[in-house]
Amino acid sequence: MFLTTKTPWAWRREEVRLFVLFVPLWLTKPFILILAIVSTFSLSCRAAQRSPYVERAEIMGTTFTIKIDGAGNGARATSAALEEIRRIDRLLSTYKEDSEISEVNRRAFDEPVAVGADFRNVLNASRIYSEMGDGAFDPTVYPLMRLWGFTRREGRIPTNDELAKTLPLLDLSQVTLDESTHAIRLAREGMGLDFGGIAKGYAVDRAIGILKRYGVESAIIDAGGNFYALGTPRSRDHWRAGVRHPLKHDEVIARLPIANKGVSTSGNYERFFEIGDKKYCHIMDPRTGRPVERMLSATVIADSAMAADALSTAAFVLGPEKGMELIEALPDIEGMLIVQETNSPEDFQILISSGLQETIELLLPSSL
Repeated sequence: MFLTTKTPWAWRREEVRLFVLFVPLWLTKPFILILAIVSTFSLSCRAAQRSPYVERAEIMGTTFTIKIDGAGNGARATSAALEEIRRIDRLLSTYKEDSEISEVNRRAFDEPVAVGADFRNVLNASRIYSEMGDGAFDPTVYPLMRLWGFTRREGRIPTNDELAKTLPLLDLSQVTLDESTHAIRLAREGMGLDFGGIAKGYAVDRAIGILKRYGVESAIIDAGGNFYALGTPRSRDHWRAGVRHPLKHDEVIARLPIANKGVSTSGNYERFFEIGDKKYCHIMDPRTGRPVERMLSATVIADSAMAADALSTAAFVLGPEKGMELIEALPDIEGMLIVQETNSPEDFQILISSGLQETIELLLPSSL
């Protein structure tokens, strides 16, 4: 993100001007001095309200940054929004043994497991995005994540026999939800759910809803590769979202003008392990049972952070041609794909959707 903020010295100079103005009146009209102090305090409070309020927290394995621009109780609104994100994490994290999703993965083959509204919302949305992406987005990849060692943060390369036994466990149609009892069943032993490709986006959307309840009209929530821009900042008609360079950790490769939209970037640099000279990223292709290759990143802009999150995962898995076909086929969706050239790991190709080409700012040498 790249934001413009007003320096606090702007209102401090106004304080000095008012103070000097009323000094000669101290001896004859003491009450005017009180008026000057009250006026100065009022100006300071209004300036403080206009200054952006920023808070950060480590949740869901990434840094959530909330920035509220303009008047309002930023501290209370941000505290409530971050607590909502923590609540979603406690429900949907496969790394927490007592989470709702961990309970489903342990027990739902043996017996129905009742789940709450958030779990049901994410599962139902996952079915929609899975269908949109022709199965490329698939929350039943948990057995693959376990097989490749990502659930233990210890990467390993499975054998072909292990992959052959695991692939049949990836089938979203075998996850059933009883709408009357709100209970989940997994039809095959060894199945499991992983909402890693959609949960952060859902949490961002929930947190934006909290900010709105507190009367916030202009804010951003940035969760690493997931971003939502609410309203617009002062004196500008959009926020600016930065897209990370996939090969240079501290650099931005593009800037996007965003207002009331969600942005998500799925990248091969987020979680990975290396064996020899080969990198294995955590984003699995459910069709092959292996980590996606050649794709460096997929960025999607959508009306919600959850949609952007799931669709960026789908586009990443589908690859450059089919991934861009998916983006172009969906209304109100834009995106950018970065693909590694086959013969050179340092060279890449950038694909930009038609509706984004006029507004995106690429930070690359003109010769590229």
